[in-house]
Amino acid sequence: MNPVNYPLYEELFSNRVNPNGHPITISLYVTHEYTDYSLVHQLWRQGHEIALHSMSHLTNTQYWKELDGPGWKGEVADQKKQLAYFANIPEDDVSAKYL
Repeated sequence: MNPVNYPLYEELFSNRVNPNGHPITISLYVTHEYTDYSLVHQLWRQGHEIALHSMSHLTNTQYWKELDGPGWKGEVADQKKQLAYFANIPEDDVSAKYL
């Protein structure tokens, strides 16, 4: 989430509702690099789900197969704490996707 792609999300989801009248919301998977946490906070306040993938967002499957406990903590648990801190979102409101 950054100033380049944020306007698209605003355009797509502002003032739109589901057939039941509830606002349309999405799940946003956030990585650390290039993230503007103030924009993430704004989307969270609008009711969107904030989730994270990992700190590095690496796609090398061998890396993930060989990752040890401290590595997982650094990739996921620490990213969750960082996102909660910088985006000012309670940790319980941040979903984590484990590979």
